[in-house]
Amino acid sequence: MFTDDAASDAVPARSPGTDLAGNDPDHGESPEEALRRIVGHLDAEDRWMSVGEHRSRWGTADVCRVRPGRVLHVIGARPMASRLRELVASQAAPGWELHPVPPGRTPLRLLAAPLLTVSGGERSYNLLARSGFATVEEVAATPDRCLLLLRQCGPKMVAAVRRVLHDLGWDSPAFAYASMTDLVAARRAHIISRLAVAQLVRYREFAGMLARSSMPLAAVDKIVESLNSEAVPTADQLVCLLLDTAGETEIASYYQATHSQPPAPDR
Repeated sequence: MFTDDAASDAVPARSPGTDLAGNDPDHGESPEEALRRIVGHLDAEDRWMSVGEHRSRWGTADVCRVRPGRVLHVIGARPMASRLRELVASQAAPGWELHPVPPGRTPLRLLAAPLLTVSGGERSYNLLARSGFATVEEVAATPDRCLLLLRQCGPKMVAAVRRVLHDLGWDSPAFAYASMTDLVAARRAHIISRLAVAQLVRYREFAGMLARSSMPLAAVDKIVESLNSEAVPTADQLVCLLLDTAGETEIASYYQATHSQPPAPDR
């Protein structure tokens, strides 16, 4: 860990454009001050840290150390998170590196319905949202060890999250760590945001092919509309029962994600 003097030399006192005379409407912790606290605490502890203030112009960010190296995983959509990423990437904290996150900004809410199907409740999604995750890419990049450091997160939740990421195609090595171009990632995020959940699970490989194609986006949208208009078969309750009885949870989750639930019987 760098010393206080070294930190002062390495990290600017304030980000450019901040009023040092105290007239800044921010009146809160700057990203540079937050980075000093982060490396001071996470050099010795394994936990998530929340920095910044909700009412400040910088907002907040959440950070976890990724071991075995001195690597910081920064999540969040506020300016505080963006500036922290810039500082760490530019070696403002000597010896520390930025954990890679896949390109793209797919909204976290895309995981809500699939997680509900896999886990049977809203707890997993709500925990991710409360913990500061803003995008699917941030979740996909988070190691299991860091997920388990979230308060009230256990192995079952991690398994559910990984199951959903797998079903949606976010666990492939080609996508998880950025060999893909930003353009392809942006096209894939666009397609995923428009596909219905059942069709997304059913056509996850096809979605990747469309993203890598040279087709105009308007043509891709027409294809997505056609896929969404396809009838989704109703889940057979006998199949669900047989899979559950056999303990085949992975197969059951996939089956349920690609089928609609039968209407509730009239009372």
